[in-house]
Amino acid sequence: MGDWVGATQSVKVQLKPVGAENNASVPIYEWTFSVGGVETEVELTNLPPGVYTVRAFPVASGRWLRTEGQLITEVPWIFAVPTGANKVTVYWDPVPGAMGYRVRWGVQSGVHPNASPLLAADTRRFTVDGLVSEQAYYFVVEAEYNGVYGAPSEEDSAIPHEGAIPWDTSDSYQIIAAVESQAPLDMRAGPNDDIWVVGPDGAVYTKGGGSFPADGEVSLEQNAVFAMDETVYPLPTDAWEETGVMQDTLPADAGPYRRVRSPNGFKGVRGRLYLPMDTQISLGARITNLKKVVRLPDGTKRTVWEPNQVVFDAANTYIGSHSRKGEVDAGLQYNPARQWWMPFISSNPDPKRKQDPLLFPDAANREVDPNENRFLPGQWVNVRYEITRDVVYFNIIGRNMYYEEKTIRLRSFNPHRGGETIQVKRVHSISHVIGWHDEHTRERRQWYPTGSTIRGMGWDSGKYLNQNGNWTSWSQASQNGSYPRRDSIINWVVVVPYSVERDINIQLPRQ
Repeated sequence: MGDWVGATQSVKVQLKPVGAENNASVPIYEWTFSVGGVETEVELTNLPPGVYTVRAFPVASGRWLRTEGQLITEVPWIFAVPTGANKVTVYWDPVPGAMGYRVRWGVQSGVHPNASPLLAADTRRFTVDGLVSEQAYYFVVEAEYNGVYGAPSEEDSAIPHEGAIPWDTSDSYQIIAAVESQAPLDMRAGPNDDIWVVGPDGAVYTKGGGSFPADGEVSLEQNAVFAMDETVYPLPTDAWEETGVMQDTLPADAGPYRRVRSPNGFKGVRGRLYLPMDTQISLGARITNLKKVVRLPDGTKRTVWEPNQVVFDAANTYIGSHSRKGEVDAGLQYNPARQWWMPFISSNPDPKRKQDPLLFPDAANREVDPNENRFLPGQWVNVRYEITRDVVYFNIIGRNMYYEEKTIRLRSFNPHRGGETIQVKRVHSISHVIGWHDEHTRERRQWYPTGSTIRGMGWDSGKYLNQNGNWTSWSQASQNGSYPRRDSIINWVVVVPYSVERDINIQLPRQ
């Protein structure tokens, strides 16, 4: 922006999505900058992905600084994963309005001399083959509009190698065979055992050859699971996954949870989780006026009140792993309507991404008896979680709703990049879904005082798996746990620090 000749003055930059320039109901994204006489580079922050018409003019009356033009944003998220000895598949999220995409790559970070052909607008993945095994490659994706390419996405890397999971085939038999070949021997499924595997694109694969979408999505904006029976499942949450900070600086959307995490350099966790009985759980669902902080297009924040909102609470107990770009939660969530504990797994390859798949085995499949894969309250269940090069494994052993011993085996792509330091964790929490039953615009919150109580959350016999393949006790491996906000009333009674938590109570006081 250097067209303006003369004294520095305020310049207004406005953007609207292409095709909606004359639609008064579509918001204008606007920024104001000081410009005058010299080339000035400006940054447009908090702009949703898309293709926009751009105009710039002085705040005071005067001529246009520039004629109208088009701007296309960068691809908001990509994930590169090895899918063979000589190939890598790149996944990405769309840019609304883009006419196509291209993938670029190279063997040095920041240098991408190779490019794919222009891919169709509905393409969401591309496999690059002919690569060198065990060589690191670096990838970006660019969106295209009318022959103009947007800025490259953030870079991601992957290393093709023998034994990589062939996610690009979308073939259940090939994928499950490769997944189980990497499984620790005592976690592998037998010939008659059920397995559910979540791929990088959110598809779920089963031993019967089926492939179907996950039951729901973990999203910062739409955070409920909508099953075929119209049951709404609140989202399991861990505020630290988003904030990366401890109690003193947690934001307002953090809430009642207890989390203990390992130092860096661990790749597994096992132990026993206690699932409280029905009489120990009271989950609130009530209509209330909610205070919400919204971020405006210019980056400022405003507090608004949302009247007559309904709040659903859920109890969660889970384990998992965390790294700079990856997050996995695997555990159980209580369904107060059915009075059972439901296994789940959720994998996120980037905390900044808006959505990632959330799987409850057979939650949306009416042909499968759900009592087979749900667990009775009032029991200890054995859980085990391990990370290999390409896959994370989660097994639960306990009594199902028929009082039969049942093993649930959930698997997911490994969202942690090679070379990242990994922490494992264990968490108890209450989570919220905000919104009416027939709306698909619910939000994740974790701190509203709804009067819910959970008593008896438990953890026992816990151990970590270090990088050398040795299991060590929690007391030897744990750092300090993190706790809820000060204005939430929770009573944590830890019998043996970082080992046994048989008398843990969570309470959300009513407003």
